[in-house]
Parts: sequence; C-alpha cells; structure tokens
Amino acid sequence: MHGRTWRRGLFGLGCAFALARSAAADPTSVSYDIDRHAVRKATVASSFLFQLFDDPNCTNLVGSATVAATDPDFKIEVVNRQIRLAHAPAPAVLLRMRAIIDVPPVGSTAYLVVTGTGVTPIGGVCQVQAPPPTSGAGLPGPQGPAGADGATGAQGPAGPQGATGTTGATGAAGAQGPQGPQGAAGPTGATGTTGPTGATGLTGATGATGATGLTGATGPAGPTGPTGLTGATGAAGVTGAAGAQGPQGPAGPQGPAGPTGATGADGAPGAQGAPGTQGAPGAPGAQGPAGPQGPPGNDGATGAAGPQGLPGTNGTNGASGAPGPQGVPGNDGAQGPQGVPGNDGAQGPQGDPGAQGNPGPQGPPGANGISSQWIGGGGNANRNGATEFFGVFGSSSTTASTLVATVAPLSGTISNWRLNLTTSPGAGTGYTFTLHSGANTLACIVNASGPATCPGTLTVTAGDLVYLDDTDTGPGIPANSTNFQWGATFSPN
Repeated sequence: MHGRTWRRGLFGLGCAFALARSAAADPTSVSYDIDRHAVRKATVASSFLFQLFDDPNCTNLVGSATVAATDPDFKIEVVNRQIRLAHAPAPAVLLRMRAIIDVPPVGSTAYLVVTGTGVTPIGGVCQVQAPPPTSGAGLPGPQGPAGADGATGAQGPAGPQGATGTTGATGAAGAQGPQGPQGAAGPTGATGTTGPTGATGLTGATGATGATGLTGATGPAGPTGPTGLTGATGAAGVTGAAGAQGPQGPAGPQGPAGPTGATGADGAPGAQGAPGTQGAPGAPGAQGPAGPQGPPGNDGATGAAGPQGLPGTNGTNGASGAPGPQGVPGNDGAQGPQGVPGNDGAQGPQGDPGAQGNPGPQGPPGANGISSQWIGGGGNANRNGATEFFGVFGSSSTTASTLVATVAPLSGTISNWRLNLTTSPGAGTGYTFTLHSGANTLACIVNASGPATCPGTLTVTAGDLVYLDDTDTGPGIPANSTNFQWGATFSPN
C-alpha cells in the first residue's frame, strides 16, 4: 500500500513538470536516474538543467536545456524495485527522469548531467544515454505500468558508507515568461475626507472708488433654458487683481413733472348690507400628473484647473429715460358683496423647457503630462553561432524575425537601453544584441555577466516592425549560453 501511494504521488509530480526547449536544434530523448528521497524537495516551481556531453567524463558540452513546469514531455517515473539477495544490502528505489530536449545532434554515444533542486544521481553523475534512433524510428514510447512488488528478502548486513559525490553545477535560470495581459480596472475607491481649510490669505488693499457710470437700458428677458448636465468642477484658478473702479458719470437731467389731475367729488356713503352666509369650502382640485423623471447624467471627469480669466471692463451705463406724466386718479368704487369661494382648479400641464443657454468659453488646455514609458524583455542567448530573434516584452526565441516582431503603434524614440547577462560568455567572446525598428537599428556588444549600458537612441516610426536579435561576437563561439534581460525608455513623439 505504501509503494502504490508513493507511485501515485510521483505520477502527479511528473505530470506537473515541463521542458522549455531551445530553437534550432533536434529533439533528443534522454533519461537520468535519481534518488527518490532527495527529489521530495522539488516543487512544481522547480527547474532543472539538462546538459548533454559527447564524452564519458562529461567535459565537452554539446548542448543544454532548462526544464520548467507544464510540459508533458518531461516525467519522473518509478523504476521497478530490484530483488534483494540474501545477506545483501537493500537496493535503492530509483526514480528515472525522462525528457525530450532540443540540442544539437550527437554523432556518437551521449552522456547526460542533470542538476537542480532535489536531484541526487544514482549510478554516477555522468550517465550514458541510449544511442540515437535510426532513420524512421519514432521517439521512445511511454513507460509501461510498474510490476507487482516482489517479496521482501531477509535484511542483509549494512554495506560500507560510500564517498560523498561532488555537488553538481547550478543550472541556468529559466527563460522569462511572456508578459501577462493587462488586468481589469479596479472599482473606484471611496471619496476621501475633506482636508482642513487653509489659512485665510491677507486682504489686498482696496482700490480707489471710481465715479458711477450711466445705467444702460434693460433688455428683454430671454427664455429660460433647460438645466444642463453638471460639468466636472475644475480647480479654482488664481484670483486676478481687482481693477480700479471707473469714474462716476454725470447725473441725467430731471424730466418735467406731469400736471396734477382734478380731484373728483366724494360720493355719498352707501347703506351697510347684511353680511352674507359663509359659503361651503370647495373640494380640492385634482392633482395634475407629475412629469417623467429624467435619467441622472453621468458625472463628468474632473478637468484640469484652468487659469483665472482677466476681469472684464465695466460696460457704459445707458441714459435714464424721462418720467411719464401722472394720470388722473379715479373715484373709489363701492365695495361689492363677498362671493362664494370657488373650487380649486385643476393643475395645468407643465410647460415645455426653454432653449439651452449658450455654453461658456473653454479654458486653455493644461500642460502635457509625462508620456515616456518603460519597455523591456529577455530570453536565452545560445552558444550555437546562429542568429536568434526575440519579441518586445517576451522571451521566446525563433530563427525568423517575422515570428516575433511587434508593429509599433506610435512614433517615438527608444533610449536608456540596458542589458544584464546572468552568465559570462567566456574570455575573449561575447554577444551582440541589436534592436530593430524598420530599417533603423541600435547595436550593443556585451562580453561579461552583470548589467551593461548601451549608448545611443533608436528612432521608431508608427507601423515599423520592432524586435531584438543576438549573434555571437568572436573570435570563436562563446563558451557559455546565458539568460539575459533588457530594459529601455520609449518616448512617443
């Protein structure tokens, strides 16, 4: 029961691992025997470095590949248990790592070294591989099911402690994954509390009072326009200085007084009539239908604070008209009896809204904000002498620029280019990285690990195909492949 539970755990772990393959190489099936106890330290986030050699001492490197999660071509399997002979030490339960990696072809027998978290080799660090398949042969089939557990033999005497093996080399870091999609915008946060009121500024000096100008004639009142949507409240502009008041105009001439009408004779007082009966109060009138509620308008975006406009000049007051003649006052009529109060009338329909008033003038635009942004990417530069191509923001490499090139949506300039190699290419060698934008290029040679500054700028025109490539810088092929990362500033025109 314990053995079956262990195999199911290994199967789940093996299906979760994946192998990242390099471009421009042949798929090669490899296997590597490891101890089952140490591999328990590995997780689905672990990575493994597969290095293939063409000599039994594992000194002449042919190619390498890094293992990462999610590729079904990489598995960890349980090797069938071995029968323990009487009086012999218990054999170890082996695990076998199987993968298909992309490396240059090996003409003779190949040897494999695997390093990474939880990898303790069984049977030597440098392990021989099966000969490559002949023409027409397919890749190795899946591992068959594990056979039934054999009977446990008698416990033999403990064998001598073996010598501790040398620690394997640390594998190269895996290639950087592509940038994820832009996440959805989060909800608008709650409105913050109002800050404390600032101190009152000093009161400016009062300007001299000018003379009052003539009052102009009042124009007719225009129709009331409908209430427009409430615009965003701009920040208060700077208050301009108060202008000096203009001089007061002269008073207009007094018009002539009209003639006083003749006073009519007082009429005789009429007899006091009897008070009438109080009429019954009328029934309230029917309530008119309410007009439909208009939908609330969306809040406009808060506009940038425009500068305070200059105060306008005071208009000229018009001349005062002459007063008309006073009419003759009429005689007071007799007071009639009080009528019965009438019923309340029905409410009339709501009138049509008036025309919308003219909008005010638009304020001047605010200053432009910062528009530059940070771009970058990365990948793996292989020591195979071939040119490799990488997309902006991504890490996948190909043998053709058309497979990774990005169309520039804006025109602008790329500057402040920086590169970082995780591994030194080797003495006397390096890599030449070149940024392309259409026919324009910017090259940078890097021959050491760590950050490097690349001088110069690259002009980008909207519609250009933008990508990055790397080539080996001689003399000779670099001794080591390396992961690299890069970043730069893009400033649109």
